[in-house]
Amino acid sequence: MHDAGDKNMGGARAVCPVCSMLVSRETRFASTFKQRRYYFCCKDCKAAFDGNPFMYMNV
Repeated sequence: MHDAGDKNMGGARAVCPVCSMLVSRETRFASTFKQRRYYFCCKDCKAAFDGNPFMYMNV
């Protein structure tokens, strides 16, 4: 379910690495991997990334 994390899209934005949706950096769905912060549109995208972050890395 894509719910844009938080409805507030003000401020800095990021792209969800799982589904490429534009999200606020203030979202409650975020993870840190290899000293970089990633932001997600929903809990399902965060869980997918957390389960296998290498699958979503742009190499």
